[in-house]
Amino acid sequence: MRPERTARLSKIRHQVAAYSGPRLRRVLQTFPNPLSDICYHQTHRLLKPKYLKRMERRVNGRIETSFRLIDAIRAHKPLPDNATLLEVGTGDGLIATILLWLQGVDRIVSVDLSRRLNPSLISWQINYCRAHRQTLFEHLRPEREDRLRQLLELRAGSPLRLTRRVMELCNITYIAPADAARLPWPDASIDLHVSSRTLEHIPPETLRQLLRNASRMLKPGGIAAHWIDNADHSSHGNPAISPVNFLRHSEQEWIRLPSPPLLYQNRLRPSEYPPIFEKAGFNVLKLETTIDQRCVNDIKTGAVPLAPQYQAMPVNDLAATKTLIVAAPRPSPGITMNHSGNGTPPPNIRQQNPNPIPGPSFIAIDVETANENPASICQIGIAQVANGRLQAPTSLLINPQTPFREFNTNRHGITEAAVRNAPPLPAVYPQLMRQLSRQIIASHTGFDRAALSAAAAIILAACRRRQAPLTHWLPQPQNPANQV
Repeated sequence: MRPERTARLSKIRHQVAAYSGPRLRRVLQTFPNPLSDICYHQTHRLLKPKYLKRMERRVNGRIETSFRLIDAIRAHKPLPDNATLLEVGTGDGLIATILLWLQGVDRIVSVDLSRRLNPSLISWQINYCRAHRQTLFEHLRPEREDRLRQLLELRAGSPLRLTRRVMELCNITYIAPADAARLPWPDASIDLHVSSRTLEHIPPETLRQLLRNASRMLKPGGIAAHWIDNADHSSHGNPAISPVNFLRHSEQEWIRLPSPPLLYQNRLRPSEYPPIFEKAGFNVLKLETTIDQRCVNDIKTGAVPLAPQYQAMPVNDLAATKTLIVAAPRPSPGITMNHSGNGTPPPNIRQQNPNPIPGPSFIAIDVETANENPASICQIGIAQVANGRLQAPTSLLINPQTPFREFNTNRHGITEAAVRNAPPLPAVYPQLMRQLSRQIIASHTGFDRAALSAAAAIILAACRRRQAPLTHWLPQPQNPANQV
């Protein structure tokens, strides 16, 4: 390598190092996905030692968390045979999910709001497990050691193939994008509901919906176990920031501070979680917190001045940086519990839920185009389903301001004359996006999504905006289900 190129790369590494960690993530999260995650991981590879050190800390933390979650579950109930586990918040790696399988869970469904799974990172995590196999063997029960051997023997030509083989072996189904608060799964269909470092990123009202849905989906005798990171996440990559630094802001200030969606924190303290769980239909079985002495000192000395809403709270509640909460759904009337912890309805008694959970809510979209160009939208049909009931569907004619093709007109019956006085898409786009923003969107085929995306890209480029409002499209059916 030429000396001048080596010097240039060294300078780039130095400049990137100055902005790495949470600051870099905060900037890159303003990019649309998946560009955000690709840039983040590729940029950190310029800092190979620092990147690997950070990954090792993350993996070690996930290993510890996974073992503690399973131990907490087993303390209240043995893992049932053929247990189905729902994990909320997959993230970019599978190490926590794999470790749950190693501990004896037979079927795992992992859901996330955005599709961030990174095969290269998963490949690195498997290699990390190979390098630390002895530590993993020490934590596993003898009857589960065979699972670890099968995992470590996996080989594949590429990270993507390895990821698929890992998901196949561990019986992991990955669903993204998907909103765990609105999963339309049957009642009493899962045994375990878990998350690791996820609940702190969910707004309180959405968290209540998520837990109500979890209470509905859990079988009688099921368990919910959640590991929560209560610290200011900006402090993880910058020791100069106190883990309670974000408690200095009032709620109004916190809302106004710029925060990309994946960096949002609700700032709930450990004592605020049990009431939310109980109102969602759970009995809290365990609440365990980790108190950080530095946080205690920062609060007592006034190094971090507290916002008014936190000043009356106990210091230990504010200084908690980690929370483990274990809960079980309250039995519905007419359900008796047998000695094994499984709920069975007595004969001739119909199970009734005093707090019925609303049905699924989503918006179905159907798009017609004037010609072969996906952006030439001439009609949009919208049907809203609220709590499982179809609302009044609407149809909107749009002037695509482009010639119609005879093939398209023959298919949908819309002519140029029919849309001559209709508004163009840029005129209705703001209203349309207000209706679709932060909603779950369904369509018959991927064409509808492609057409809206193509038209939105042209409109956004014209008005110099960077990305459209956030929507969550239901994935099209695939086979096999657990593709990456």
